Amino acid sequence: MRATMRRRGFLAGATMALADGAHAQETRERNAGQEIAPILFIHGNGDTAALWMPTIWRFESNYYPRGRLFAIDMRLPAAREVDTVRQPGRSSVEEATTQLAQEVARVRRVTGIERILLVGHSRAGNLIRHYLRTNPGQKLRAAVLCGAPSHGVIISNRHLVGSEFNGVSAFLRQLNAMPGEVPPGVPTFTLSSDRMDRWAQPDGRFLGLPGVATGIDFNGPALRGASNIVLTGVDHLETAYSADAFVELYRIATGELPQTTRIRPEVRPSLSGKISGYEAGVPTNIGVAGARLRIFTVEPGIGRRLGPELYERITPADGSWGPLEADSDAHHEFELTLRGYPVTHIYRPPFPRGSEHVNLRPYLPAAGDPTTGALVVVTRPRGYFDVGRDKIEIAEQSVRGEPDVPHENTLRARAAEGPQVSMPVVYNGERVAGLTWPLSERQVTVIEVGE
Repeated sequence: MRATMRRRGFLAGATMALADGAHAQETRERNAGQEIAPILFIHGNGDTAALWMPTIWRFESNYYPRGRLFAIDMRLPAAREVDTVRQPGRSSVEEATTQLAQEVARVRRVTGIERILLVGHSRAGNLIRHYLRTNPGQKLRAAVLCGAPSHGVIISNRHLVGSEFNGVSAFLRQLNAMPGEVPPGVPTFTLSSDRMDRWAQPDGRFLGLPGVATGIDFNGPALRGASNIVLTGVDHLETAYSADAFVELYRIATGELPQTTRIRPEVRPSLSGKISGYEAGVPTNIGVAGARLRIFTVEPGIGRRLGPELYERITPADGSWGPLEADSDAHHEFELTLRGYPVTHIYRPPFPRGSEHVNLRPYLPAAGDPTTGALVVVTRPRGYFDVGRDKIEIAEQSVRGEPDVPHENTLRARAAEGPQVSMPVVYNGERVAGLTWPLSERQVTVIEVGE
């Protein structure tokens, strides 16, 4: 029987007041006396473990042990266009599920705990179900599927034929033929948007098929036999990476509401990660050797460097970099140089806590990019820009548009040929700025906003 619950973001303010010493001490004492489930976070199609950073920080800020929080980088995170046909830079369902199974085994081995919690976004939700179907009898605390295309993004014998995201594919027919549509013996939860998920829409326009009925509605991610939780007003990415989603994830993991959704800062966060690139124009999470990374602190709101680099590294074969002890109040520029790509200057807001998932990729030029002047790419990795809801300014100019289902997390701006200038970006009150760099020297500015 389908259980459906609706949630809205009521905790952002109310729970902050609870994160005081007495409650924090209660949490530490309670955690010390029980087995705390390890959580394995799995990102979605084309993404990286870095997207889970704020979620992990929020768990840590509620005194969930850091040693129980894991995030996987899928080596080839993008799905094949036709699942059974090899395609450079992309993985099949079986390949991705094999890596997931290996990571589950690793987490169990490292922690010595069998009953772990699996949390997957988008494609990963279906991979979790496939893993459980092909590996029956798994003892899990729960499986949480965030914005998963449980019934596909379209049901069609004409479009996306052979795709794992087509509801008539053998893959999805097998998953949804399971009794109750969920793996037996595993508590299963879905988190979905009420109507703002771009991949759960009745019209195919976000698939490049405007006017074509998808056969999918807003309830596409829900499953019979699962506890289906609907988050009001969130987009596809926010079903996993938002503060509202965190509240539900924490409740499922612990049986309680979190004390706070704020991220509690560390004094000297330790940062490290991996540099990866692309194969056949598709992003991968395979580390690359020979990339040069320089990290600077920059003037908040301006983007100008405040001195020499804090850190410099030429990556080894696995693409790793770090650690760097940072200032949790500092804004940073990551200058990334990798053969075959523009020099990419990535400007980031402060890191309140440390992470080993500060993963970086160079900018991949796109069709229609300018060739003169300067290009500034504004990105929100963990959510889409909603021009009907968000207040966005680039270089003091408002970004306007018609209200719509949020579906773009990248904006582009040009600057004319000439001296280097500051390009401030304001996103819902958050201000991050970078400097322009000349395209004539194959350099690009990327400004990241949002948690």
